[in-house]
Amino acid sequence: MGWESEKMASSRQKKLAHLMIDSGADAVIGGHPHVTQNIEIYKGKPILYSLGNFIFNGFEDEESTTGWVSEMTFSVDSKINWVIHVAKLDKDGIPQNLGKLVAE
Repeated sequence: MGWESEKMASSRQKKLAHLMIDSGADAVIGGHPHVTQNIEIYKGKPILYSLGNFIFNGFEDEESTTGWVSEMTFSVDSKINWVIHVAKLDKDGIPQNLGKLVAE
């Protein structure tokens, strides 16, 4: 969804994510940049622009060896509860749980 190594979502990503929410999506989760990106709440709905790397080797820097796992629960009354679990990739590219980052 975004350019590699960019830590913040671009205006193009934001426009696309907003269009998805405006078209009926309850959440938008992006990927590709190999780093985590910012999170936005738009019209009460979460947008996670990039979850970073979860299982991947070949990177050694902190940003590229961190990934998120999103856990979301959608209720019939349109309430969305979500948590992000942070994973740190070890030297073999295997994720190790570092705990929760965000809870809504």
